[in-house]
Amino acid sequence: MSDTRTIWAAVAICALLALPSIARATGLRIEGQWVTAGDSSFDVLSSEDVRSSLDVSFSYSVLYLKREVLLDLEAGYIHYMHHGDTLFDTFSTGILGHGMYVGIRLQFRHDADYLEILQPYIRADFGWAWTRVALKDADGLLPGMEDWGDSGFIYAGGGIQITLPGVWLRKIRLPGQLSIGFTYEVGYTQPGPIEIRLRPEPTSSEGPEPIPIDGVRLGSLDLAGLTHKFGLVVTF
Repeated sequence: MSDTRTIWAAVAICALLALPSIARATGLRIEGQWVTAGDSSFDVLSSEDVRSSLDVSFSYSVLYLKREVLLDLEAGYIHYMHHGDTLFDTFSTGILGHGMYVGIRLQFRHDADYLEILQPYIRADFGWAWTRVALKDADGLLPGMEDWGDSGFIYAGGGIQITLPGVWLRKIRLPGQLSIGFTYEVGYTQPGPIEIRLRPEPTSSEGPEPIPIDGVRLGSLDLAGLTHKFGLVVTF
């Protein structure tokens, strides 16, 4: 029974992708995002609650219903980095992460000239992230400590896309199917807690082997929070 459902699902997806009248590539999005961490575990590493990241995604439209509802499948990559203040007046802190995700985007538009410019949308993403947490001695007297953790995450949000009118683009002789827009959205990012166990950073010195240290457990780091995104989108 499950094999039959799988076959029918594959046939349905292929049929949607094969219909030129409703399927078209929708291009590339580059967004900066700012997450306001709400958990006190992040406060231990930084006096600032906001961390920034870069989000690059590509989406493909699988349904363009009555030229008003656009359904996109999307996949993307997130890179985030944060340097914190000195911890206990001794260690500076750092967070470095990478994430991959897939998701869906539902966008509403209307072909009237004054409404086509403003296109509201909602989206949901599901992905996996790898995060490195590091402590470094500000004076260089003590060895640095680090740990990598990974967890799944979900994101849900909505926003608005402001698309430049096609008349403007045609005046500068850009291809008719090309459009350029800007986006703003707000949502919530919910990753799983990351268990942190700091260990000494690997050393490349040729001296004697250091004494093995099992590391220090610092509990879990929660990076969930309210998310704001600002971006550029090029569709074709």
